[in-house]
Amino acid sequence: MQYSIPTPKIQTIPINWIVDSGATVTCTNRADAITMPYSNHKRVDVRVADGRIVSAKCVGSMVTKLKDEYGTLRSVTLHNVVYHPNFANLLSVRQLWRYNRMRSTFGDKCMLHQVDTGVTFPFNYTHGYTTCSAMRAELTNDQIHSRFGHVSERRLRKLAASMLLT
Repeated sequence: MQYSIPTPKIQTIPINWIVDSGATVTCTNRADAITMPYSNHKRVDVRVADGRIVSAKCVGSMVTKLKDEYGTLRSVTLHNVVYHPNFANLLSVRQLWRYNRMRSTFGDKCMLHQVDTGVTFPFNYTHGYTTCSAMRAELTNDQIHSRFGHVSERRLRKLAASMLLT
């Protein structure tokens, strides 16, 4: 007698993602997108852009489709995705590198490049690279931490030398 092991159905959900170089974690507002929720995961609190702390409702993995440079939709598994209904759909550049070995490029051509496979996923930056010039900016420790994480002394010296930090 033969037994077959049922293959879990992996649902792919079309989601418009924002590629975010400042996001610590990948976030989604789509509960149905989390296909593999982690059981017994410790509580995850996320500081959002307006400074509030929001507790995640679920953490897990999901499969999403990204369009490669030839227009082919490819499945990409995202790990440690944090769900809350009030989140934006943010792809964390940090997590894309850590779990998928995807390098990000921002500029005239924005793209994610999966190092292991050589596949490139171009994306549009529609909200602009609009910046305000300032002669002086004051940053709190929380702001520096949210942008650079646990930055090393070497990196801080490099920032100071390039006049980004004094």
